[in-house]
Amino acid sequence: MLTPLGGYLTRGWPQAVAAISALTVLSLFLMPLAFVLSGVPVALVTLRRGELAGLQVIAGVGLILAALSMVSGVGPALALAYAVTIWLPVWLCCLGLRRSESQAAAVLIAALLALMFAMGMHLSVPDVADWWRSWLDAWLTQTVPATDVARYKDILAPAVPMLNALVAVAMMVSVIVAVLLGRAWQAHLFNPGGFQREFHGLGLPRQLVLPLVAAGIAVVVVEGPALPLLRDLLIIGLFAFLFHGVAAVHRTVAGRGLHTGWLAGMYVLMILLPQMVLFLACIGLVDAWLGGPRTPAGPVL
Repeated sequence: MLTPLGGYLTRGWPQAVAAISALTVLSLFLMPLAFVLSGVPVALVTLRRGELAGLQVIAGVGLILAALSMVSGVGPALALAYAVTIWLPVWLCCLGLRRSESQAAAVLIAALLALMFAMGMHLSVPDVADWWRSWLDAWLTQTVPATDVARYKDILAPAVPMLNALVAVAMMVSVIVAVLLGRAWQAHLFNPGGFQREFHGLGLPRQLVLPLVAAGIAVVVVEGPALPLLRDLLIIGLFAFLFHGVAAVHRTVAGRGLHTGWLAGMYVLMILLPQMVLFLACIGLVDAWLGGPRTPAGPVL
């Protein structure tokens, strides 16, 4: 199914707009898959046909979604939300990946966008934690039975100080995954095996390691108004290095000829143990500090 759909998407502008519009409408009923259904096809078109083609498709799909939203009484804000949170971030990451042929560029651009979001919240809101607490209370009131609201507030209260960073990270990870899936789809269609070589070459710059370690130390020893921002920067940085760590594990398993069960175990532990994310991020930090990766990527285009 992926092969004929991918061929249809990359055939031309009308086909891409029609297919992505249909997938975007479908994503409205499957919101957890919005980045996959709507973002991955945009990534494929942008990576294969170029930045201008990607922008043209985004504009076409945006107009169709805005028209459908207005007809249904929702308003054009829905199309704007998709453009700002999914299509344009994916397009920017694809721009970096396409020009550099390095998946690290896509990760860095997504991390930069997450940092801009986090810092923008701190600059525009006097108390970020209080703002997110109010938002969370309003959301729980609308979505949870009244008898359970207080219980859910107590459960989620410890996460409120980190909610700004978690929202930024959720968008960052979703964008990166959409771009990587789009790149894998492109490789499947036009250069089988190319994605693996390129992913094995994913490595963030060594120059980022010491600032991130310094931010980690500062979070422990610093108190006062700067602490929430430092914590946000640290969390976003660690999740960026998570992708470096995952790539390093993939590279090691392939290089040593180990069974792919090691990779399956890694992903299972990532789901079951949140500490695994920190462990893999530390692997990425160490690998970057030691100068990895040392495997040439090889182009996918």
